[in-house]
Amino acid sequence: MDDASLALRPAEWLAPPDASAPPAAGWAGRLAAPCLVGLELRGDDVPALWTALARVVAGERSIHCLDSSNRFDPYRFSNWAREHGVDPMALLERVFLSRAFTIHQFGAVVEELLPPLLASEPRPLVVLLGADELFLDEQVPRHERRHVFASALRRLERLRARGLSMLATVSPAGGRGPGVPDGRPWRDALAAVASPMVRLERLPDGRVRFAPAGTGSGSPPPALRERPGAPRALPPVVIDVL
Repeated sequence: MDDASLALRPAEWLAPPDASAPPAAGWAGRLAAPCLVGLELRGDDVPALWTALARVVAGERSIHCLDSSNRFDPYRFSNWAREHGVDPMALLERVFLSRAFTIHQFGAVVEELLPPLLASEPRPLVVLLGADELFLDEQVPRHERRHVFASALRRLERLRARGLSMLATVSPAGGRGPGVPDGRPWRDALAAVASPMVRLERLPDGRVRFAPAGTGSGSPPPALRERPGAPRALPPVVIDVL
């Protein structure tokens, strides 16, 4: 099988979930395939993300989380486990955490710690939490931030082609509000290589589902601009329910 055939096709995410299939065959089952999924994550969506990840771990799959935004909360996993009759310690033993506090630490984890995960069986789900967070630091020269982020994205693309499943969270396309550095260039750079780019959408009955994200606003830095043939944003079709 060639590398190109390993990539998760956007159409597979858009396909309606099979009602006759077990829950694991839904969105979490799709994350079992090699992929690089970008998730626009708002602050009030974080609890729903922890619930979704707890379900992945409860399905006997490990998660390796690279936290660049100091949002990792182990209590969410343990609380979910108790509510669902699962041993919290057994759940947390399958969650591995790395933290990055600078862009160079982020790049080092992507370059050095993620490739060995390809040898794991089964392969874990890699979660890059706040992938854009450290790159908003305007005290670091912009060209340096562009270089490190572009290098990390190239490595993530290669890891996807070799069979790793990854979920990277970034700020929404609309930015974070006045007085906060604009995260759109980094979000758009990820969107140029992710397949697909998604967001969490709340339903009137309180449930949460994944839906393809918008195209974003703003252009990536020159070194990160979308290449010809890269996956583009998907139409606003709901894909699954958490």
